[in-house]
Amino acid sequence: MLVGIIAQYVCMLINR
Repeated sequence: MLVGIIAQYVCMLINR
């Protein structure tokens, strides 16, 4: 569960 949240956060940073 936590990994999913971190993955989404990283994806958002990369999408910046």
